[in-house]
Amino acid sequence: MPDALKLFASTPKGMEQLLADEIKQFGGFHMNPVRAGVEFTGTLETAYKLCLWSRIANRVLLPLPSFEAKTPEALYDGIQKTDWSQHMSPEGTMAVDFNISRSKINHSHYAALKVKDAVVDQFRDKYDLRPSVDT
Repeated sequence: MPDALKLFASTPKGMEQLLADEIKQFGGFHMNPVRAGVEFTGTLETAYKLCLWSRIANRVLLPLPSFEAKTPEALYDGIQKTDWSQHMSPEGTMAVDFNISRSKINHSHYAALKVKDAVVDQFRDKYDLRPSVDT
């Protein structure tokens, strides 16, 4: 299927199978119900339909690549490996919300700043522009 995306829809615990059935009605496939959500494959159109019409999904998310980051520098480097121009424009606005649990990086505000810096630096280096940052 062209333009198929790996997506995740969150839902209250216990509603996962109902959400999987609903996702199928909106064109999703390869559903994998997990705790408090469903991993699935679908198109951007499927994601939009879920956002607009789902009575069960709380959010529809496009997971980004994951990586291990034991230091703030490793976090910055890992964020730099994603091509952020595929997800937003340099004229856009972004906000970074960061939660930490069981991590060697122990200050969530500092970690959020490292993420923001990595994204902004990538746009500045590539386009000589930078997105605005909501705080």
